[in-house]
Amino acid sequence: MNFEESLQQLFAAEPDNYDAVRGTRDIWKNLLQDDAGPVGRLYSLYFETVKAMMARRGVPGLDPAPDALDDLQGYKFIITFAGSGYLERHVTKTAAQELLAGHGEEHLALIEHGLQLADDRITERHLRLDTGCWGDIVGGMILLYRFHTTFGETGRALEATVTPYIPRFFRAFPNQENGIILHMLENHPQAVEEMASLIRLHLPDGNDGNSSQMESLFLDMLGYYADRNRFTHKNGKAILTAVMADIEDWPVETVRAFVNAAILKPLHIAPMTQEEAASEVRGTVNAYRNMLAKPIEGSLGMSAAQRKQNYEESLGEAEAELNLIETGFDRWLQKRNVKAFKRIGVSATTRAIMQAVVKRLPKSEKASVQDVLDAAAAAKETQRKKFPMPGRAGNRFKDFGLKLLVIEELMYRQNLLQPKFDVHEFAKEYEKREISVESDGYAIIPEVQQYFRDLAIGDDLLAKVETLHQSSGLDGGPAFIEHLYPFWDPGAGDDAIPVKKGAIDDLELLPNLKSISGLENSKPAKNLLAALQAHGIRLVSEEEASF
Repeated sequence: MNFEESLQQLFAAEPDNYDAVRGTRDIWKNLLQDDAGPVGRLYSLYFETVKAMMARRGVPGLDPAPDALDDLQGYKFIITFAGSGYLERHVTKTAAQELLAGHGEEHLALIEHGLQLADDRITERHLRLDTGCWGDIVGGMILLYRFHTTFGETGRALEATVTPYIPRFFRAFPNQENGIILHMLENHPQAVEEMASLIRLHLPDGNDGNSSQMESLFLDMLGYYADRNRFTHKNGKAILTAVMADIEDWPVETVRAFVNAAILKPLHIAPMTQEEAASEVRGTVNAYRNMLAKPIEGSLGMSAAQRKQNYEESLGEAEAELNLIETGFDRWLQKRNVKAFKRIGVSATTRAIMQAVVKRLPKSEKASVQDVLDAAAAAKETQRKKFPMPGRAGNRFKDFGLKLLVIEELMYRQNLLQPKFDVHEFAKEYEKREISVESDGYAIIPEVQQYFRDLAIGDDLLAKVETLHQSSGLDGGPAFIEHLYPFWDPGAGDDAIPVKKGAIDDLELLPNLKSISGLENSKPAKNLLAALQAHGIRLVSEEEASF
């Protein structure tokens, strides 16, 4: 199918037919596999369409082409064009980025015009998170700066040119609920103030804040899957403090709506009746049943069979939850609360956000959040950590490098030193700060280093150590390094953690040690080599050990 035929197929479909949108993008992706030229054709039609639609709405100086698309065709095309998935190849995305940048001032001027137009209805039928109104068109124009740009510095600079328009977009079209554009707001120079202003816009007297847009924002702050590296979570305290600047003047209904929307709902502990809970989970059950009733295709590196299995497992979990709600609602509430308390207990940032809210709340409303914090603190006291930080007295080794080799042997090779350490579980349990494996893992994580350094190892286990191995990374690296230094990369010059001369005294702790392989990676000192020889400990090169 060629480009023109793909458009005719798109125009023949209803505007709420996502399969038609996705199918058109798939056709464009195939057309662009060997030739980036059609990107220019797409952009030409895009600009023709935007100008024609604005000219019909009275914007001066924009002469539509004689064969310009009508409004409904233009709506379908722009929604499809502004999405992701068909600019897969770097060369095609670069071509799109260059075209967008080449029309930089012109395009921003068109967005300026678009922001000033009424949010008139174009179609009653539209995709689920769209509105069918003019704001969808302006939203599509903004999305180009995310979906049609590369991840490099040039792409980020181009996206920055549209960021100042985003707060105006949400004010001009308050019914817009586009989560991608909301995330783009994170890069605004006054993102905290703008997000606070946006929240206030959606919390008039009595409003429960239950828009998808606000729901997404609050979930990013406090939800179970809130990414600790994301701006919204890290700055949640500052954002909500700004929102509450004049809370003493709010009607009590607004205060309660704010607490419910910003705190209780993201943590899934908002008050609800049995029927409300059941209705919510029934929606999830029906959604998975509908997905399983249709042909399932593989995508994003997942096979169709695996995707089907995931849907079936999720359906089973939802059905089990629905059954619990219907037969044991009190137990369901208790289970829900325990889950929330655990989330609060392991997330210092979540607690800080909630404490900031309590501080600003009117006295009569403080209990609604403080009681949750207190319950979480009480629950935390009863929870046993899998990886509590050891006391310093437990460490008998003078050399950290040698102790790591012992931990590797006993914990990860012989499976004797338990529990087997996992940095992700440790990070969830750690309370003094939020450890982010994704951002902290490009160096030794200090808290993990302290855990391994102070970990007690009894004489009975030390007596079982007969061989040790130090890896340079040629064999994939030691298991402990995945937790101590998750993104350790010997190919980029990261060295093995050396065994130093302090290990001379530590040899007394290892009465049955017979050999060490790979120690050349530590460039051992002469006195250490002499001590090893005196203890009858044989040295084997890493290369010899691998055969």
